[in-house]
Amino acid sequence: MQGRSVISMPLRRACNGKPARPSVRERHPLWWLWSGASLAAAAVLVLMFSLFFSPTLSWAQVVERFRALPFFNVTMYVAMDPAQPPEKLEYGLRKDHRTRLHYRGLILLARVTRW
Repeated sequence: MQGRSVISMPLRRACNGKPARPSVRERHPLWWLWSGASLAAAAVLVLMFSLFFSPTLSWAQVVERFRALPFFNVTMYVAMDPAQPPEKLEYGLRKDHRTRLHYRGLILLARVTRW
């Protein structure tokens, strides 16, 4: 290396004659997984924030909303044993204080005096 400076050496070659790394960084084959994971983490954070810092309803507000409804129906599936299929239980209440309960083909109609 007589008369040649180190600066004028070709940039393709690094020390010991090995080729240098490419100047443009290549993407990892699973780059989309990292972006999807970061989006999912952001969505979870937004959901957690909205659940813990949003105002909740008091019981009086819940009762007021149910009283404003002309009627409502609730359907529940109850299983005592996980191996057995669940049983269906329907309950309905109307504004005129009539109620309906349907369980195993039995329909019970009643009138509620206090609501």
